[in-house]
Amino acid sequence: MNLVIQAFKYAAEPFFFKQSGNQDSPVLYAKVMHAFILFCTCLMIAISVNLDWLGPLFLRSPGYEEGLFIVPMLLMGYLLLGIYFNLSIWFKIMDKTGYSFWITLAGAAVSIGVIFFIVPIWGFLGGGLSTLASYLVMCVICFFFGQKILSYPLSNRKIYFSI
Repeated sequence: MNLVIQAFKYAAEPFFFKQSGNQDSPVLYAKVMHAFILFCTCLMIAISVNLDWLGPLFLRSPGYEEGLFIVPMLLMGYLLLGIYFNLSIWFKIMDKTGYSFWITLAGAAVSIGVIFFIVPIWGFLGGGLSTLASYLVMCVICFFFGQKILSYPLSNRKIYFSI
């Protein structure tokens, strides 16, 4: 999932920058993010449903299989990371990359807090929760700041059905 997200990021960012001067670019960004979410959600479901045979295929040691239950949580976290990459185009286009530092710092603080307090109690599950919580906080912060500067028409159903 992370490889798919990185490949998407490297392909989409030049496209986003090229389209930044277009008046309808927020609508285009919303369509791209919608298609991205649909594809990655299908990928996440396909991997999660097939973990019982994918796990032993890639993890040769039986000791590793005990941590497979956190894979869906990690996949959801990486989906949120991909959404963050989509949402973060506003501060890249506007040359306000300082926002990236503060948003990442907030995500790191959440991750460290969850790891410090939850991992000693819940083990693997706490590690998965730290990833999920960190990327969720980053998405929410980026979305709210981005809506003030570059308004994505994310609630318009006509956009989603015209893909």
